[in-house]
Amino acid sequence: MQTNGRRALGVRNISIVFALVLFMALSGMAEGRSAVKASKSSVSIRIDTRPAIDEEYLDGGTLTLVWEPVNVDLSDKESEPVEERKNIWYQAAGDLYFGDKKMPAEYIEVSTPYSGGFQPLNRPVLFLKADEERPVQVKFRIRREAWQHAGKFTGYLSSDSPLAKAIELIVEVKEYTALVMDSGSGESSTVVINADRGPGTYKAEQKISVRAITNTGGSNLVVSSTGLRFISNEDKTKTGWDADSVPTIEPSAISLKKSGEKQKYNLANQLVFHCPNGVTEYTFEVEVTTELKHIAGLYKGNIHFTLAN
Repeated sequence: MQTNGRRALGVRNISIVFALVLFMALSGMAEGRSAVKASKSSVSIRIDTRPAIDEEYLDGGTLTLVWEPVNVDLSDKESEPVEERKNIWYQAAGDLYFGDKKMPAEYIEVSTPYSGGFQPLNRPVLFLKADEERPVQVKFRIRREAWQHAGKFTGYLSSDSPLAKAIELIVEVKEYTALVMDSGSGESSTVVINADRGPGTYKAEQKISVRAITNTGGSNLVVSSTGLRFISNEDKTKTGWDADSVPTIEPSAISLKKSGEKQKYNLANQLVFHCPNGVTEYTFEVEVTTELKHIAGLYKGNIHFTLAN
């Protein structure tokens, strides 16, 4: 019985000691001040295609912020003091970059319950008030101009308060190219020329308009032709030619000229015209020179346009 009593007393003493240690540990912890908790550590915006003409802004998603209590160990003299709540302002820590390409921070805008509408991130914006007790939703949007440069641009949102961590900004823009042509013939870049007066110089009645759209850092418009082939004349002559013997105006006898300019570009070799980022428009006049070997009449063929990076 004495042995059991001593054991019970020992267990009780251990429990008392443990309780004292726990009490001392807890007495060294102060009820937290608060720190800002974000719903995610980064805001990612993706632009998959060229925005429509009437789209001034694209949706950039949302971010939720809330005050979260934290505990402070008062017994740790080396720990940094935790500040009391204060209004939390964020702004972009500079522009966003993809290699040497820059996306201005003001392209990204946010709206908070306190901002009075969307505000650009190149200046401080109030994200969370000190006395706010509920989660706050921050809405993001991005200007359509951000589409003009493809790449994965990164940057950061930073706050001057140690209570709020930096938030990564990511804007990913996919590559986009498009080429639209119209020769007035109803067949894209098909050209029809009526060389009906024997050897000489003839112009196509319709001009070729070309519209190149790109965001890949600049592209080249490459122009070529395999020539214009004879299709008929006023006498509706039945030629009986096979495909290899049809009279053809060779590329070396075809020239292009930009509307409003005097310089002519011969299609004996490929032509290359630069198209910077964004929308580039060219209008070309087509001219051919015929010789005695060419039968008078209509000639038809394609001027080929391709867009290359």
